[in-house]
Amino acid sequence: MAAASPDIQVEEPNSETTVEEPTTDRFEAPSRSVASSSAQSEVESPRSSPSIPPGGLGALGVLTLLLGVWDGLVPFVGPSLGFSADGSASWCWDLSHAVLWLVPGAVITVSGLVMLGLVPRALAGLARLGSAATGLIVAACGAWLVIGPLAWPVVERSRGPFVTASPLRELAYQVGYSLGPGLLLGIVGALAVGWAVRSRRRDRTAAVAP
Repeated sequence: MAAASPDIQVEEPNSETTVEEPTTDRFEAPSRSVASSSAQSEVESPRSSPSIPPGGLGALGVLTLLLGVWDGLVPFVGPSLGFSADGSASWCWDLSHAVLWLVPGAVITVSGLVMLGLVPRALAGLARLGSAATGLIVAACGAWLVIGPLAWPVVERSRGPFVTASPLRELAYQVGYSLGPGLLLGIVGALAVGWAVRSRRRDRTAAVAP
């Protein structure tokens, strides 16, 4: 009877349940921290990135600058290249050349330079107001390039600024002097204003987010 008593005390400690419970908590804590860090990165990513793309604003500035130079000089340089929409000679200064092309071209050129100057501010996310203002000015100049030659006979009480030529030649005059630059400038202005509006909404969303 003294030899049978030691066989009962071997299976008493139940180590399986006590080992499994800490392992679940050990692996759940990192998963919660990873989820919270990913949520914070999703909230903070709009704030860290520039609201207006600096490269896009720089490209718009270069395109605006080129269109402004072309629009301001085409009635004066075009005749020397055989491209005179009103039949005048090179460097002929008159009211239609100044109002329809020279003044808008100068404003467009300055707007392009301002866009290029806003690129460093766009890197810091501070070019929203400047982008919207220059975009509106460029779009207005583009609209005047399209509407101005059509409204010129009403304003000046004279014939239109374009001479009568073959249909293909008249189309080339319209596209080269008026419609082509005007439509391109309208697109450029819309992009600049659209980026400014989108960046404002993006900043509001980032500010409201917890």
